[in-house]
Amino acid sequence: MTTRTSMNRSTSVSTLGWPKGLYVVKAIVDKEELTEKVVIR
Repeated sequence: MTTRTSMNRSTSVSTLGWPKGLYVVKAIVDKEELTEKVVIR
């Protein structure tokens, strides 16, 4: 999973090995909070 921030940077999170399902991933990068829904099929 890769997300672009408002500062045009990207943040990657490996989902390798995660079971199938719906996840809400929250990350804080340099005081900027990112929340994304992720579906693993």
